[in-house]
Amino acid sequence: MKKIDRPRMSKPRITDVAKKAGVSISTVSRVLRGSSPVSDDKTRKVLDAVNEINYMPNFMASRMKNGEVNLIGVILPNLLNTVIMRIAEVILSENKKKGYQTLFACSENDAQKELAILDLFRSSLVDGVIGASVLKDSQIFKNMEAVGIPVILFDRIVGDIDWVGEDSYQASYDMTKYIIRKGHRRIAFIKGVEGTSISNNRYDGYLHALRDFHVPVIPELQLQGNFREESAYRLVSKLLHTRSKKDYPTAIFSANTNMTVGAMNAILEQGLSIPDDISIASYGDPEFPLSLHPHLAIIRQHYNEIGRLLSDRIAQKLEKEDSSTIEKSITSLRILVPTTFVEGESIRDLNSEQ
Repeated sequence: MKKIDRPRMSKPRITDVAKKAGVSISTVSRVLRGSSPVSDDKTRKVLDAVNEINYMPNFMASRMKNGEVNLIGVILPNLLNTVIMRIAEVILSENKKKGYQTLFACSENDAQKELAILDLFRSSLVDGVIGASVLKDSQIFKNMEAVGIPVILFDRIVGDIDWVGEDSYQASYDMTKYIIRKGHRRIAFIKGVEGTSISNNRYDGYLHALRDFHVPVIPELQLQGNFREESAYRLVSKLLHTRSKKDYPTAIFSANTNMTVGAMNAILEQGLSIPDDISIASYGDPEFPLSLHPHLAIIRQHYNEIGRLLSDRIAQKLEKEDSSTIEKSITSLRILVPTTFVEGESIRDLNSEQ
């Protein structure tokens, strides 16, 4: 049978939209990506042209044109942190109750990946963004809010963008003070991702407690774990293998649950005991079985409350008006969720042995 060649229909291009709407290609791009403000008249022309030539899926153009509000984009820094994932579960559940769908993406603590996700969120027409950001510049979030996409952050503070989180500096200070008052002077700290506000605040709390109580800051006991279990395991293992027992830290304070697990595995693998040989404290609760001893000294985070507040706040911002603009009066909000100190049994009392 002879093959019949049929003419192929060319796929509409952005140039076709621009020609149909009588605007520049850059204007079409700005409307579709929401990257900067465009006048109502030009926006209407672009959306009409998009619909007429079917440049993009109709449901996406329709959502833009009709101003429907039902999709929240959520940026997670990684998928391994148990607290982050619990917060994500609460956000999902709370958003669903309010009639919102949730679109999750993971940046892997990489700024370039996060920027790509934000581009995707704009082009996918999310109505609002919740995120734990690795970025240091708030301008991209301000640009999103300028075109009606509200943003609220958690875990890490970026500029003056709305944020829900904890006073991690004070919680870290108080935990370090508790360890010091148990008689410890060689206290190691496992840090998070360098440069992020949450990592800086937890480390600063530790450092200031050491200084306030005249405890030396020992450079080799400052470990950069990057909030990852394998990094903490590797660093603590190296520390224990390369130092004599008299030079071991008597206590380790880990800045998140993943690193706590890595540090504990390294200690136990070396044949050491917690807390008899090395004490350990954790920012966050790894939630080991209650039958496992010793119970950890922890800073307990209330992820249910954080997730609920994030969902409530983004809903408030979306429902404030038609989302064409985000009022200045509802920006720059800081909501602090208290942590709880749990003494546990993992910090050895050296004072009682003197």
